[in-house]
Amino acid sequence: IGGEYDVSRQLTVRAGVGYEWSPIANPTQRIIGIPDSNRTWLSAGFSYNWSESLAFDFAYTHLFVEDARWDRNTLTGTRLTGSLEADVDIVTLGMRTRW
Repeated sequence: IGGEYDVSRQLTVRAGVGYEWSPIANPTQRIIGIPDSNRTWLSAGFSYNWSESLAFDFAYTHLFVEDARWDRNTLTGTRLTGSLEADVDIVTLGMRTRW
């Protein structure tokens, strides 16, 4: 869910939130190298039109990742268990030109 608002002809602000369900249902299915889990996305950003032919974009996103546990057996029979706590920050900058 998200939206944007034109503050002026030069400035547009936007924000949004999203939720992703992981297809991994339990710790015995989770891959240790990629311990996928449910996550919530929270984003905000803006565009600034410097001129008719030049614009700048900025956005920030934070992912709140639910704690993930794993419980796997290796090919040699060794049992590996553990958990992961993670958050992700994404910052983007862009420039657009029109000819």
